[in-house]
Amino acid sequence: KRGKDTPKFEPGTPQGPVNYPPYETCAEFYEEHCIYPQGKLMDYAHTYLYRSDKREFNDKTGRDDFRVFAYQFLWRGVARYVLWDYISGRIRVTHLFKCNNLAKTAPKKFLDANPGLKDLSYNITGGTLATQGYWMPFECVKA
Repeated sequence: KRGKDTPKFEPGTPQGPVNYPPYETCAEFYEEHCIYPQGKLMDYAHTYLYRSDKREFNDKTGRDDFRVFAYQFLWRGVARYVLWDYISGRIRVTHLFKCNNLAKTAPKKFLDANPGLKDLSYNITGGTLATQGYWMPFECVKA
């Protein structure tokens, strides 16, 4: 049974430029963490429409949709998910914080503790559950 916040894993073609493509040459890492879909992330692009009275997302991206790649990985036997907007490079960090057993409010505390990062990130409320939560720039998440 699929959870309410599980992203869609259906074949799809990217819409628009892929400024942040997946890096898919780490077969050993993929196997160790049970990454799905393995080696075919580009084949699973998905668009989630987002409409809200809050204009933060639209103001920062100029769009009203998320164009994402998603993958699932296992962490201590629990399925976790990563979504990243392949145009803007923003990563949904909800499950990354959950891996460390941090509270739901941890991303906000992290943003508040790092001046300037809040201006580059956004918090999505409403809309599709799979897209709700904090989205941070790829470069910051990678660090």
